[in-house]
Amino acid sequence: MKLYDLEKIAKIEEIQRECAKLNIPSPPLVTLEAKLEREGKIVEHFRKKSDSFVRNAYNVLVSNLLFPPDDYSLYQPSFADGYITVKYFDGEVGVPTNVSSNYRKLNVMPALIIERTTGISVGVLHVGTNTTPDTLDDYMITSPIALSTVKNVEFTPARKFRNIMSGSRSFTSAMNVGEVGYYAAVSTSGNSAKEALIFRDVFNPALSVQEGDTLTITYVIEVQFP
Repeated sequence: MKLYDLEKIAKIEEIQRECAKLNIPSPPLVTLEAKLEREGKIVEHFRKKSDSFVRNAYNVLVSNLLFPPDDYSLYQPSFADGYITVKYFDGEVGVPTNVSSNYRKLNVMPALIIERTTGISVGVLHVGTNTTPDTLDDYMITSPIALSTVKNVEFTPARKFRNIMSGSRSFTSAMNVGEVGYYAAVSTSGNSAKEALIFRDVFNPALSVQEGDTLTITYVIEVQFP
């Protein structure tokens, strides 16, 4: 397996340890591993730091942990800096409403999994064809194909809460896989939940997947506890 971004990963781990000493929340460390198998042989296998979280993820964090006030200026239908909104896979911008049952909040449903045969599934990894560099405002995967995804959570002796999320698929036709991302179900206050992209990574060059190949992508997301 090829290993990339070792210095960056070591730096994040050092920051996590310092945050634990200072009793402040640490930034998550997210790594991505991709393995491509063909006729029983591994033809591509690497691990790198993920550059994945998009604006939707940050806005969910702000909405739930920064305890923002009911300030009308924060809740406008704009997907840009300074607004608490969510942009769904179809381009719709959702705005948290002021309702008594769920007061101005972006609700994410982390454990919900809905696997669909067509379109976008919820709670699983998807691969797509777009190799455009990732940006903060990404909200969709192009020509998405869902991976069969399994999640395992552990609390390690080093006091790290770790989520190991692995998705795989055997392909029945060739595809140049240029990206991978994760859709979660997110609702705006009392409204129904829809599919929202939470993170996206790009493969450049794209992974050349042939008919009959099996692609496995594993994310490890971990947070250091004091």
